[in-house]
Amino acid sequence: MTICYDGQTNAQLNGMSMQADQMNNQMVMTEAMRSGVEVMSTFNETMDPLQVQQMAAQFQVEQQKNEMTSEMFDDMFDELYDDEEEASDEVNKIMEELAHMQLNGVKGTAGLKTADQLAAEQQPVANQQGPMLAGGEDEEDDIMSRLAALRKP
Repeated sequence: MTICYDGQTNAQLNGMSMQADQMNNQMVMTEAMRSGVEVMSTFNETMDPLQVQQMAAQFQVEQQKNEMTSEMFDDMFDELYDDEEEASDEVNKIMEELAHMQLNGVKGTAGLKTADQLAAEQQPVANQQGPMLAGGEDEEDDIMSRLAALRKP
């Protein structure tokens, strides 16, 4: 008489298969770790720890030098940029004057003025408008005197 336990037998076989896979994976991992240890031991035999420490210190010094140099260049370029704006303004003024001189004799350009001449003409007009509109130097004094006049009974 034979009794068939198919479900139980399959479960046991699957369990044994999983154990075999797990053991195989452990063997592969052990082999990988062994080869890693061999590489590390070879590396330790060829490298001098004092030499590595000196190289790291030298690298740090060089990195600090590079940072300082970079900061100096950044500062220098920032200063040049500011000077460049001022120089650009001066160049623009000169170019306007040259263009005005060239157009001075051309027909139909009589009465053209440079930006400086226009600014000089607008200044007296601003002073004629009064301190409230022109933004004159005595603006605060004028306001204070008006306020004092308003306070008097």
